[in-house]
Order: sequence, then C-alpha cells, then structure tokens
Amino acid sequence: MLEHPHLCRALVGDLGRATRLPDLAVAIDAAFLTPIEQLLVQGVEDGSLRRVEDPSRVAACIFGAVTVAGLSAVAGDRPHDSSDAATLSSSIYRLLVLGVAADPITG
Repeated sequence: MLEHPHLCRALVGDLGRATRLPDLAVAIDAAFLTPIEQLLVQGVEDGSLRRVEDPSRVAACIFGAVTVAGLSAVAGDRPHDSSDAATLSSSIYRLLVLGVAADPITG
C-alpha cells in the first residue's frame, strides 16, 4: 500500500464496480481470514499464542486493523518513503502482540 499508493487508491475505488459484496467477502475469506484463523489455532496448539474465544472474529479484527491502517497511511497526498512501511508494520505488530493495556507490573 505504501509503495504504490496510487494503485491502492485505484483498486479500492474500483472495488464497488469490479465485484459484488458477496464475491469480495469470499475472496477476503480465502486470502486473509481463513489463513489468519488457522494461524491463531496453530499458535494455540504449539503454545506460541493464547487461546481466543472466537478465532474467526479475531481474524476479522486483525484484517480490519491491517486494512484500515494501510489505507489511512496512503490516503491523501502526503509523500511516503520506504521507512513509512516499516513504521506502520511495527505499529500494527506492537498492537497485535502487546495490545494497549498497561503492563500491571511496570505500569
């Protein structure tokens, strides 16, 4: 998204004309939601992730966080450079892994 913002804007702008909502939902499920849901389940199995109540809903939340953050980063005419992608990626990673709650030990 950050490397080619004009293409991202064109793609998002054309989604309404290019596909109907049910087709888009199927494509998002296959390309993103199902793999993330599987990752969440496998992470519980190997001990790297905690169990969540509803992996499919959490996968949708992750999709939303990634998509909206990426689209927000490319919106407007602000110039971008390669460090923007790394900063955005790091911010999303910290949110997903660390959350937003204060550490009860360190505050």
